[in-house]
Amino acid sequence: MTSESWSWLPETYRNIADVAGLEAALKIGDAYGGRRIHIPRPARLTKDHWLRALIGDEAAEALCKWADGSQIELPLPPEAGVSGRRRRAEKALADGLSADEAARISGRHVRSVYRYRQRRRESDDTPDLFNFDPARKRLDR
Repeated sequence: MTSESWSWLPETYRNIADVAGLEAALKIGDAYGGRRIHIPRPARLTKDHWLRALIGDEAAEALCKWADGSQIELPLPPEAGVSGRRRRAEKALADGLSADEAARISGRHVRSVYRYRQRRRESDDTPDLFNFDPARKRLDR
């Protein structure tokens, strides 16, 4: 794949994706976006280095060969915006996590997550248990 496929990424992340893969670029952005990171020289990449733990051995080695001991200033990742945080919160809720956990994962306020959960419940095609019509002896949808 070439960087043309990743035109939606900021240039720094496109460069990382070209060298180490898209997944590695996104993981680095999620963990360190908006900060400056040091990529060690290949000889200084130890077995317990944070980069290996984050993106894996092969991608870390490729990135170290490319960066060769330099500092990289990372922009905020594409998912750092409001819509990205909303998607992460909604996915966490869909995965069955609590509102507090969804807020922690997404970086949104817990009240925002409550709103997302309420909208999700309203859009579900499930009957409302509190809207029971005893005359019809069934739940209204």
